[in-house]
Amino acid sequence: MRPNRALLIVVCLSAAGLGACSGVGAGASGPGDRGVDRGTSSGIGASTGAGATAVTGPGTAGSSDTGGSTGAAGTTGAGGSVPQSGLLTAGTWDDNLNFDFYLKYLKKMDGAQTPGLPLIPRANRLEIRVTDSAGTGISNAIVTVTGADGTMLEAPTRSDGRLFFFPGTVGAQSGDALQIGVKVGTNTATATAVVGDADVSVVVGNATAAPPTALELALVIDTTGSMQDEIDYLKVEVNSIASRIKTDFPNVAQRWALILYRDQGDEYVVRSFDFTDSLTTFQSQLSRQMADGGGDYPEAPEQALSKLTTLTFSQNAAARMAFWIADAPHHDANAATMVNDILLAQRLGIHLYPIAASGADSLVEYTMRAAAEVTGGRYLFLTDDSGIGLSHEEPTIPCYFVTSLSRAMSRMAAMELTGMNIEVTPADVIRTGGDPVAGKCTLADGQVVSVL
Repeated sequence: MRPNRALLIVVCLSAAGLGACSGVGAGASGPGDRGVDRGTSSGIGASTGAGATAVTGPGTAGSSDTGGSTGAAGTTGAGGSVPQSGLLTAGTWDDNLNFDFYLKYLKKMDGAQTPGLPLIPRANRLEIRVTDSAGTGISNAIVTVTGADGTMLEAPTRSDGRLFFFPGTVGAQSGDALQIGVKVGTNTATATAVVGDADVSVVVGNATAAPPTALELALVIDTTGSMQDEIDYLKVEVNSIASRIKTDFPNVAQRWALILYRDQGDEYVVRSFDFTDSLTTFQSQLSRQMADGGGDYPEAPEQALSKLTTLTFSQNAAARMAFWIADAPHHDANAATMVNDILLAQRLGIHLYPIAASGADSLVEYTMRAAAEVTGGRYLFLTDDSGIGLSHEEPTIPCYFVTSLSRAMSRMAAMELTGMNIEVTPADVIRTGGDPVAGKCTLADGQVVSVL
């Protein structure tokens, strides 16, 4: 848990969506903080307040006590605390898409011997891709990897037909023979590989690829005392995310689940609500949650992820994903449990999409990126562009696009449902980190990485 802070969101909208407002509230800190204390903000609309936290739509956060945020959409109100959807900002990154770059990051972090790292061997990663005869990736194909000592991995493919096998997690050695078996309904296919191969393709000739017909999305949220602002905004973001998914994928059924966690000694360690197909029910469950407890920095995410694997995810044609929102790591002694949770989620086909909040440190980033990479998800991180909350640590990645969090989350869901990498729409870009050109960045050593 990061330190608590007071937060007043001054929100007002005129009938035309333009105008100004003022409000009085308790600032989170003194002069020099982000849009706090005598801060002003400007955009299409503007808000000012003596001792208030001034917030506009996504933009560039002010860094002095006389400057606030600027953005494309001003927010207005009369001193009330009414969060508005679309204000939180975030970047995204895909380590599986940039695996060579990721290996360098792992080597650097592992060499630093940071306490508590959830160490998962990545050497000789094998990318397995299952396709139909037309070359289209098959979603939810059941892949079994077998070696001399028996089954090493059984797990479903992502919507793009991919699954990642990490030989070191089961003690397989370089050169060991592998048998890859695939089942799609009543159709089967096999292929062979050896430990050390980078990839292998398996064609299931009698099967036809089809996209998922359902989205099963769980929110896993750290609800210790420092997370109140993120919780408040998630309450209003959910409806816009669900609506956008419904608009873009009208024939896809949606199911929602909720897991909340704190730490030992708090009112609860884990509280969960299993899947429901009623967005109203889910929103009601989420709306009742408040931040409290904590007391030290580390929390109990390993227990929350363990609970995640017990939810009633379906075994059929569904995209299974979880957004994990947190600002603090696990306790160092629980690193091995985190590893087990991540590997179990992979075997169950649950793709983790962690979201690092303000106050997250290098251990949080390492753990979240590990969870995303191993399970086939992607890493998200909140940024300072909204001017909301405390500062956010710059991630250890070379370049990225900043959009609203709600746009980023809906795009992740769309990638789960289509099995395609979906680039950021230029109109959604608030700013860039680094210098991405046409979705690519060229690094100083000549390496080219892809940005989603």
